[in-house]
Amino acid sequence: GSGGGRGGHSLHSRTRRLEGAGCFEWKLPGEGLMKYEGQFLDNRKHGWGHLIWPDGSEYQGSWKEGKRHGLGEELRNGEVYSGFWVEDRLLHSELLEAAEEDVQIFMKA
Repeated sequence: GSGGGRGGHSLHSRTRRLEGAGCFEWKLPGEGLMKYEGQFLDNRKHGWGHLIWPDGSEYQGSWKEGKRHGLGEELRNGEVYSGFWVEDRLLHSELLEAAEEDVQIFMKA
């Protein structure tokens, strides 16, 4: 019969917009699968979310316009980096580690 189409959904469609909360997976050539679960705004990670890189590293926390921004925690190579992120860079981690209980309460709220 017919059915010669490609099937599936194109994640690269220009008409598809990622807004609100959801889960998105994509493959990096030569590296593997990345997975993000959380909030989106205008096709970018924005709000609260959890990202897993192909090597198993993870980030959970606040995002702004596709970059880690705000309170967050990254697990990389068996070590946890917790603190305040600005434009994808970790700042002031030593200050937030001193108030770890407050940070955990704030992050759960």
